[in-house]
Amino acid sequence: ALSFVQMVYNYAIEKKILPKENNPFDDFQIGSYEQHAEKVKFLEINDLDKLENTLRTKDLSPDIIAIGWRFLSMCVSGLRISDALQLNDYEFNDAGNLVITPYKTRHYGNIATVPVTSDRQRRYFEMTLQHPIITNATPKSFRTTFNNKLKILGAIAGLGTDLHSHVGRHTLGGFIVDANIDNRSAMSILG
Repeated sequence: ALSFVQMVYNYAIEKKILPKENNPFDDFQIGSYEQHAEKVKFLEINDLDKLENTLRTKDLSPDIIAIGWRFLSMCVSGLRISDALQLNDYEFNDAGNLVITPYKTRHYGNIATVPVTSDRQRRYFEMTLQHPIITNATPKSFRTTFNNKLKILGAIAGLGTDLHSHVGRHTLGGFIVDANIDNRSAMSILG
């Protein structure tokens, strides 16, 4: 919450709404990422390639394949597990972008558009839609199954990272940082 307030305060200073003097956030350290960088898990492009290759070439169970493609989609779109589990019900608009009703904010009637700008994104989404997950479970109750299958996939692919559903959002966050995208745009991209 304080990092959000800091962002608003700094934006107000930038727009000359508030004076720069006596900024209460001058010495404020945001979050644990700076302090515990070893705890932040994300994947590099070559890790995504390893996972994709494993999904295409290994004899895996249908549920691991379905979860693997969804996870890759999460890595290049920032979708939360609750939204990735419902990908079967989403659609693409005329521009080719994914149109979703985010699970977390569905009761507000929110509609989000996920830009699909790369061949990698298109490939991952297409493969996800070809491998539906059949479950009546809620996203919260399915998370454990999802994460367990993801750990198996990661081990088969030879990744040293302990995979779990949120690594997908961290991965997109890492790509955003590498692309030098400003914080406000990054927050918007990650919803």
